[in-house]
Amino acid sequence: MKNQILRKLPLLCLAVLLSFCMILSGCAGRAVATAEDFKAACDAVGYTTMDTSLNYDPAYVTTAIIGMGEDYSVGFYTFVSASDAKTNYAQFLGDARTGTAEPGDEKFVDSPEYNRYYVSTEHGTILLYRNGTTMLYISGSDNDTLNSIIENLDI
Repeated sequence: MKNQILRKLPLLCLAVLLSFCMILSGCAGRAVATAEDFKAACDAVGYTTMDTSLNYDPAYVTTAIIGMGEDYSVGFYTFVSASDAKTNYAQFLGDARTGTAEPGDEKFVDSPEYNRYYVSTEHGTILLYRNGTTMLYISGSDNDTLNSIIENLDI
């Protein structure tokens, strides 16, 4: 019996190690979009953005870029701390969840490093994303265009 356990021990250790690696690989290495990435993704679909950083207290927000049109609203923010980004993400999330989505349409990822909320229905698309000190939102009724921005940012 002891020999059987000893023969299976390396296989068991390998299985545990592989499982641990698979779990960690899903949480690490997410790219953080930059302000330049955001502007380029918006420009690619014809959305105009403007830097509104001066409208915010620099003790909390270091970068604020927004874009608004008849059927869309997009924004990119960099906060001084991840805590401030998390607080603002939670506020945006509360505002975004208006009840237009059916149960199961909403997709969430909540981890210590990043958060992602995405829903796309016939009424439109909403994406909220926070990674570290960066937060962005994309909202509007033109699903294809908004999803193109999301794909260009790879988030």
